[in-house]
Amino acid sequence: MNVTSHPVPEEAGKLLALIQCELNLSTKAMSNQLGITDVWMRRLLNNDIIPSQHLLKAILTLYVNHPNPCTLTHRRDLAHRFTQACARTYYARNHHRLQQRCHTLFHFPELTASLI
Repeated sequence: MNVTSHPVPEEAGKLLALIQCELNLSTKAMSNQLGITDVWMRRLLNNDIIPSQHLLKAILTLYVNHPNPCTLTHRRDLAHRFTQACARTYYARNHHRLQQRCHTLFHFPELTASLI
C-alpha cells in the first residue's frame, strides 16, 4: 500500500521573508518601500496578520518588477505561492464566520432574493 504524504502548507510569513531576502532588503527598507510601519512588517513576517488586498498587490508588484537575479518564472511562482498562502491563512482564520454567513444566506431565501 502506497502512502502519499501531503506537503505541509507554506506559511505566508516565511514566504514573505524569502521574498525580502531575494530583494536584499532589510525589514525597515522593505516596510519603507511598502509604506507601512516596521511593526506591521514584523507582524507580517511572523504570520500574525495577513496583508490587505492593496498591500498584497504592493508586495507582489515590488517583487515581480524588482531587478533581482532570479528569473521571472521563479518570481512569478513565488508570488503565486505567497498569494495562495495568504488565502489559506485567511480562510483558516475566518472559516467559521464564512460558514455562518453561508448558512444564513441559504436558510433565509428572502436574503438571497434581495441580493439578486
